[in-house]
Amino acid sequence: MEIDPNNENIVLFISGGSLYKTMDGGTTWNVTGDAIFQGTSHSANDIVAYPNSSSIYFICADDGLYRTADGGSNWTKKWVESGRN
Repeated sequence: MEIDPNNENIVLFISGGSLYKTMDGGTTWNVTGDAIFQGTSHSANDIVAYPNSSSIYFICADDGLYRTADGGSNWTKKWVESGRN
């Protein structure tokens, strides 16, 4: 789970292989991420917010390192674990 350092109402967490995001402090939660990202079950080890931006997050998952620059709508795999795709 990661609470945005610039806005405590924005929180992201992974559960059941899906990424969830709230923008209202947890009152409502929605699955976030583009279709390709959502179509892959992720087992996350950590979610980290970039300290000076509410748009940039990193996810360390079982299949690599992912980055978003738009608050979680689209994710790019930045690093792949050796021996995996």
